[in-house]
Amino acid sequence: MADAGCGVVKRSWYQQIKRSPASERTDSQGHVFDSKAELRRWEELKLLEKAGEISRLERQVVVPIHIGGDPVVIRSQHYPNGKPCKYTADFVYFQGNKRVWEEYKGRDDSESRFRRAVVEAIYHVEIIVTGPASSKTPRKRAA
Repeated sequence: MADAGCGVVKRSWYQQIKRSPASERTDSQGHVFDSKAELRRWEELKLLEKAGEISRLERQVVVPIHIGGDPVVIRSQHYPNGKPCKYTADFVYFQGNKRVWEEYKGRDDSESRFRRAVVEAIYHVEIIVTGPASSKTPRKRAA
């Protein structure tokens, strides 16, 4: 299965300046990772896949954000007609017959939480947060 969106991911100017030196982009075997910690998580997941605990591991899976069949667009000076909004999941894999969407976060911000909430509502999935930010991200309570 081909990796979706494995090329270099463009970052906004804000995403570029908010990075700390410890979270510099890392390249490994042709894959670009946002941080060394995200690379370590990828390597852990690859080992789990090799051991048969998970399957069909993918990274940087891009899904469009559409509401009512219409794409959500972000307008700006550079995109007066709007640029389609999308969500990129860090890792997607199957655990048994359940598809797991995973986001590795060192720090979480309101934009990221909002985008995850929109994708969860549209696609009826749950995106789990791993990494240092996972302890600060509230989990859904059982109904």
